[in-house]
Amino acid sequence: AARSFHYNYGYEILGPIYATFILGVIEAVKKHHIKQVFFLAREGELFMKLFNTLCPDSFEPDQIPSAHYLFVSRRSTASAAAHRGLSHEIAITPLFNPKQQGWYSIFQAFDLPPEAFSAICRNHGYPEIRQPIADWESIQFREMLNDPDFQKIAQQHAEKNWHLLHRYLEQQHFFTEKEVAIVDIGWNGTTQKFLQEAFGQDENYPHVMGLYFGFIGGRKYQFDSKKNTLLGILCDERNKTRPGDIFSRFEEIFEEGARALHPTTIGYQFDQQSDRIV
Repeated sequence: AARSFHYNYGYEILGPIYATFILGVIEAVKKHHIKQVFFLAREGELFMKLFNTLCPDSFEPDQIPSAHYLFVSRRSTASAAAHRGLSHEIAITPLFNPKQQGWYSIFQAFDLPPEAFSAICRNHGYPEIRQPIADWESIQFREMLNDPDFQKIAQQHAEKNWHLLHRYLEQQHFFTEKEVAIVDIGWNGTTQKFLQEAFGQDENYPHVMGLYFGFIGGRKYQFDSKKNTLLGILCDERNKTRPGDIFSRFEEIFEEGARALHPTTIGYQFDQQSDRIV
């Protein structure tokens, strides 16, 4: 029976689209014999429910892959990605936001204390760290980013976050298989990029297959092909000229429609009572 506009929109339009996406995820998981599937917060909450509902129709009971819900976000993974230094490729990620506030946005994105960099900013001609940066390819920007003191401070602050996230991923059995899948709404694969930057050098880091609702690839990240595969299940802009289809024109409808009601993950801490990372 007809209900509110939003209920009907979900029932008639978004629901079938999300279910089709998860059927595509199941096909990819079967094809590549993946045993561990990780659904990234927050859109992953709905996707995992659909996956668990649809899997019994596609697998024998003893062949159903393990599904895990990962409390991760761009922020919680970015703060670990700088533990070996902050590369230009990932440092500029926050600057694509039209509301960016220059170095302040970079420090916020990577969980770095702005006050620790104030002297370095002044030395490189950035007295106001909230001033938007229009040219991040400039010599001035690159010289500050390559300053040994800048990189040393960034690494020192990222080290703790790296250890906490590593323990959390171990806790979730992320490193137990040679190949795993992560499922997310997608667009640029930023979280997958940050995970590669943080842990891709580890011997037990798996090959990560990113199964995305849509892959736009607007950030042009460099992925290690030995450690990563990225698939846009319903939309993949790599093989066509933008603007492409409806998915790339209305990203926020699909993202907000799938988003869980719990808040985003901002970091991790050790809980002594449970002896776990929370």
